[in-house]
Amino acid sequence: ENLQIPAEEIQNRINKTLTKLQIEELRYKETHTLSFGQKRLVTFASLLTLDPQVFLLDEITAGLSQAYTDIIKTILQELKAEGKIIFLTDHSREFLKLADQIIRLNFE
Repeated sequence: ENLQIPAEEIQNRINKTLTKLQIEELRYKETHTLSFGQKRLVTFASLLTLDPQVFLLDEITAGLSQAYTDIIKTILQELKAEGKIIFLTDHSREFLKLADQIIRLNFE
């Protein structure tokens, strides 16, 4: 509502995002009862609901199963296709194919 988005649109976005991430069952859970991975999914869902132009994601799949990693990868591909800007840090090579540019940091 602070972003001048009607309440009905907010609810529609929340429903769509929870369904897309397959986390509808977490909707009414208290955050202190969620696992580390569930908290990461809820955080990502809140970002998707805001629909920003730029995403800053730090190890977005840490603590997640491969099934959820695959879901997030699909969503990131969709966001990229929509022209969204995604900055992503990760230790795995899981998302390299999504990258337009890769910056490798080596602190050895």
